[in-house]
This record gives sequence, structure tokens and C-alpha cells, in this order.
Amino acid sequence: MQTTQAIGPARCQHSGCTVALKIYMLDQVPENTLHMLAREIQIHASLVHPHIAALYGAFQDGKYLVMVQEWAARGDLHAIHRARGRPLGEEQLARVVLAPFLSALAYLHSRGICHRDIKPENILFTSDWELKLAAPEVSRCPIKTSAFQNKERLDLAYTYAADVWSSGILAYELLLGFPPFAEGGISAAAAAAAAGVAGRGPGADPDADDAAAAALPDHVLRLVLPPPLPRTLSAGARDFIRSALAADPAERPSAMQLLRHPWMLGLAGATARGEGAASQASAAVAAAGASQT
Repeated sequence: MQTTQAIGPARCQHSGCTVALKIYMLDQVPENTLHMLAREIQIHASLVHPHIAALYGAFQDGKYLVMVQEWAARGDLHAIHRARGRPLGEEQLARVVLAPFLSALAYLHSRGICHRDIKPENILFTSDWELKLAAPEVSRCPIKTSAFQNKERLDLAYTYAADVWSSGILAYELLLGFPPFAEGGISAAAAAAAAGVAGRGPGADPDADDAAAAALPDHVLRLVLPPPLPRTLSAGARDFIRSALAADPAERPSAMQLLRHPWMLGLAGATARGEGAASQASAAVAAAGASQT
């Protein structure tokens, strides 16, 4: 049962600003999860980062709870990438997508928050091509837990390393034009891992929920073999992706370490260091985005 819907663009009657509305139908939200909804609003309102979509406010209107959010006029990366019809170049990926995205992800992790749903649909662009990561719809993820320290007891625990793994999937697909695990990306990998097979079965559902699969424990994801990395990618790009997709979560770099990876610093420069990211990214994407206007 659908409990939310997104509406946009909408116009604020007081400020005249264009906004996006996320509407929860409260009569369809289970009572035992209402506290999680309140927590989501509290956490989202506390996030202040140039590359995280802002929450302007929230209010209840009868049976509806409305969250007023920053409007991303250019849409999401999935739609933009499909309309483009070809993979991104390494410099474009590093400067326009990965540098601001990893900056936002590192900020979330520094606040003790796991995103849990990293995918192109949750990476948005404003009218001036500034990247905005959609805020996570999850509660805080403790920095240190017994589950994280003891991999045999991970169960369904989610760690920062899983966000990094999903970031590697994102980079791979945007650079090569197809997911690293055939016919389904994260969901295919996780489904195969759950079955103990490094590959996708012919009867698997290609429309499986990638976000749900990404939330599988790392001891399951470790069963998936690293994807092949073609020589058409630079050595730096291959190392970046390989490190993010390390089978052992303990061997994966942090989001901040990925942001400071030599390949990122070489291509994104000051953007990867967090210096003037917004202006540099918008300048870099202007030509690439011209076809989307």
C-alpha cells in the first residue's frame, strides 16, 4: 500500500519560492511507525549541507502530513542519464556527480546517519545543475555496534560500508552504462549472494527492489565476486571502484577517503577537496546538460 506521494513543483504562497511536496497519508501509515516518521522530519531538518536537498518545513493537514522540500528542477540522475543515452566521462563523473555526492555522504556519516538508499533516482539536480542528494528516510545508524564489530552477528544491520558499496555500484554504472552485476545491479548481486552464487539466475526478477537488497547484511554481500573492470577505464577509476566494492566491508574506504582518492583529486581537484564545489560543478555540467534544457 502506497503511503506517500511526491508533488512538484509547487509554489509557496508566502515566499513565492518553488518547492517540492512529499505527502504522507497518515491513515495508511502503521501506528507503530509514526515515531519513525517524526524522527525522519527531525533528522532531515537538522541537515545543513549544500548538496543535500533541504527540508523547509512540515505541517499536518487533516489526514495528510506534508513535508516541504527543496525543488530540483532538472530532475533525478536516472532520468538525466537515460535521456543522455551514453556513459559519463571520468572527469564529468568525478566533478559533477561523485565530488558533491561523496561530500554529502561523508557529511551524513559524520552525523551518524546511514543513507541506505543510494541510487540515481535519489540524486537530484537544481536548475543550475547543482547536485542535491535526497535525504535518507531512515533513523540514525550507530557508529560502533556489536553487529558492526562482529560480522557473524550482522543479521540485518546496516553500516556505512554498505553506503560505500552502493557508491561503487553507482560509479560503475555511470561510467560503463550498465550495472556491474548483470540485469539488476544491487538487487541482482544481493539475490545471487543470498543464494550463494556469484551471478544472476535466469529466473530472477529484474525489477527487484535495489534499495531493499542493498540493506542486506555485509556478510551476505561478501559472497558476491567483484565485477570485471575493463581496461577502457583508467587505472585510477578501476582502483576507485574496486576499493568501494571490496568484498570485505572492513577493507572499504570511508566516504571521505573515497572523496580524497587520488583519482578524484586528479580529476575533480578543489571540488573533491570541498572548495567551491557548487560553482565548479555547475560550470562543468553546463555543456553536458545543454541537451537536457
